[in-house]
Amino acid sequence: MESRFKIYLWSKFIDPNKIYCIFATEFNKYKQSIQMEVQTNTKKYWALFFLWFAILIVLLFVYREFFWLALPGTLTYFAKAMKLF
Repeated sequence: MESRFKIYLWSKFIDPNKIYCIFATEFNKYKQSIQMEVQTNTKKYWALFFLWFAILIVLLFVYREFFWLALPGTLTYFAKAMKLF
């Protein structure tokens, strides 16, 4: 009986709908800030990938024995452009 009375008094001072509203708005702000951080621009990585890929093709036809030097740059920027890491 006493706990029901305490809950009744507590509910007179604090409206549960307001608490939910405050929680929901704060959660939405937090969710939007996370989404803003996740959205990254990969145009730079695609441009660097195509640059390294062009270097790889040139090395493959001109200096065949040195084409492997462009592989790390090509594969790294391809992975970053695909958001693999």
